[in-house]
Amino acid sequence: MSLALLCDGPVADPVTFWLDSPRRLVVDVPGRKNGFAKTAYRIEHPLASTLRVGAHADKVRFVIETSDQVDAAFDVVPQGDSLVLT
Repeated sequence: MSLALLCDGPVADPVTFWLDSPRRLVVDVPGRKNGFAKTAYRIEHPLASTLRVGAHADKVRFVIETSDQVDAAFDVVPQGDSLVLT
């Protein structure tokens, strides 16, 4: 599964970490702003259910609720104005 997170400009130095109950992946992208119309999006995939987007003064935060079957090891690759998680 791959997920592209779109940002408002070039992506550099993302920070990722996992939280439990429910299991979710947090991705902080420093120096970017939230340009999304909504704060939550439903994901139609067996490995992920929801994407939330949060605005902070110094970053945009993406929170992806995942199933317990998602491996904690994954690739994070900046590609222009997006960040691709595989």
